[in-house]
Amino acid sequence: MKWLSGTSNRGRFKLLGRRFKAMYRLNAHLHPLLQDRTGAAAYVLWPSGARALLAKFEQQGMGLADAFISSTYQLNSWQTVPAFAIQADVASAYGVSCPIAPQSLIAREKVPSPPTRSSLHDLQFKWRRLNAQLRLAARYLTCLWRARRQFVGIDPAQF
Repeated sequence: MKWLSGTSNRGRFKLLGRRFKAMYRLNAHLHPLLQDRTGAAAYVLWPSGARALLAKFEQQGMGLADAFISSTYQLNSWQTVPAFAIQADVASAYGVSCPIAPQSLIAREKVPSPPTRSSLHDLQFKWRRLNAQLRLAARYLTCLWRARRQFVGIDPAQF
């Protein structure tokens, strides 16, 4: 089996399986994570899951890390509820103090987007984006009968 356990929280809804495993000692539940478009704070990746990600990389190349991982539907992904980890940049919004100053290199300064190489390149980009959105919609529809959209909060006392 290919395992990936996501323990993240980003303040958005996730598509979680209706069935769960109780984690009594940890005061949490473990749900199948069927679709996540929010990024992650922590992963536990089994060797079989790493092999699945490497195979996908060899087949289609790399993309943004979170999107690449969350679109690898061959993984058996799980989500703890409440989440056991949180990104440093949103910790304060959940009342969790962060010992490091979260800074992003992405939004430091406004840099204009480079022009596309050609109108064909621009069209290819839009086509890939449309296909990605259609794959997300198809995944959502095929999982809907066994899932629910759920906000995954945290327990600030655990931090």
